[in-house]
Amino acid sequence: MANVVKGLLTTYASTAQVESGYFFVVSGSGYSPKHDTSSYMFIGSVDPWLDDTDPPAPTQNQVVVKGILKNMIAAKLITSSNMCPVVERIDWTTGTVYDYYKDYEDMFARDEYKKLIQKFYVRNRFDQIFKCLYNNNDGNSTVEPILQPGTTQPGQTLILADGYKWIYVTTIDKGLKKNFFDDTWMPLTVGQARADSTRPAGLGEINAINVVTRGNNYTNGTDSTVVTITGDGQGAKAYANVYNRQVQDIIVTETGNNYTYATATITVPAGYPGANATAIPIISPVGGHGSDPISELGCDRLMISVELNGTEGEKIPTDISFRQVGIVVNPQLKTGSIPTGTIYNTTDLCYVTFGAGNYSVGEQVYQGANLYQASFIGKVCSWDSSNNILHLINTQGTHTLGEAIIGATSGTTRVSVQYDPTEIAIGSGYLMYVENRSPVQRSPNGNEQLRLVLSF
Repeated sequence: MANVVKGLLTTYASTAQVESGYFFVVSGSGYSPKHDTSSYMFIGSVDPWLDDTDPPAPTQNQVVVKGILKNMIAAKLITSSNMCPVVERIDWTTGTVYDYYKDYEDMFARDEYKKLIQKFYVRNRFDQIFKCLYNNNDGNSTVEPILQPGTTQPGQTLILADGYKWIYVTTIDKGLKKNFFDDTWMPLTVGQARADSTRPAGLGEINAINVVTRGNNYTNGTDSTVVTITGDGQGAKAYANVYNRQVQDIIVTETGNNYTYATATITVPAGYPGANATAIPIISPVGGHGSDPISELGCDRLMISVELNGTEGEKIPTDISFRQVGIVVNPQLKTGSIPTGTIYNTTDLCYVTFGAGNYSVGEQVYQGANLYQASFIGKVCSWDSSNNILHLINTQGTHTLGEAIIGATSGTTRVSVQYDPTEIAIGSGYLMYVENRSPVQRSPNGNEQLRLVLSF
């Protein structure tokens, strides 16, 4: 069954606002916009905040909403290739105490900052992701878990010298890493594997049995202490490692299958000493560890990543700083149809004659006797002095070719010789999401990677 993305969580939570609604479909094959929607990521707002280092939180009153729509600069189509499920990035770091996976606990509980409370998985330097199955009684992790081709295999529990036990889950796809990997999030591949009770692990296998109490007076070695596994599955086998007359570890030799619960009992044959050692089995998710990384790692976030490439074919000015990023669903063209293009300039272009003076970004320009008796008014989003092109937003009235365009602040006066209004019907569409940011300066030769993270 398909689900829909509707909420939002970002690392800019205090400066973001989301409307309720549904606009992306999540299915077994991936993520895509709903078939009856056309969704665009937009940039906007050239005006400085009162404090550009501390943008205000947007509100949902209609004055603000209309202002956001009027201040849009450009919009780029969101496709399935712009979406990827992501999870919290947790890099393995030596000297860190990691939590270990427990099938009987909620591993996905979050703190007030929406961060995982239990850090039970890590990414290593090779972009391999491992789940911790045991942390050596809250000891420091000092040996990096690595899947060595030809030496270790997926599904094999790694027991390292620091006492930690790890199991491989997945590797970050290099293609996804470029667009969906940052300091906070890391991408997962959709459809790589699925939880399936028909897989060898069935409802669950036992990859680790962790010692809770080591007991005392056991006979050193591996033959005189018996580990018995009982539960609703079958086939799991293990033995005890005993030295210093205590059970130091339980080694699983057969993981079994179809376990939903299990217990491990430590006993000794008649005539052998030893008592009080206890251990607890750790049962995998359905299908086994690594069978469904998205659910196993608690993925409930979707990143939307859109790249702006320079001027995008002369459609977006590069001499600006924008302060808003958002998503608008089902905007319309002025013809009344739904846009299908990849990129749209949402400013009006006014070409003017050569002359003295330059217009200022953010100032109002007008045609008429004065600003208060103007037949046409617009706000300067960008002034391309090399090509004499004004990018205007918030236009009002009727533009007239051959008449002067006057800057209300700069006093610059030049004559309009060509006027190309935007194709987009400004104010149309459903404003799904907006985020206020500190100014982002565009680069003529560079690219901006715009990333938003939503919850589902």
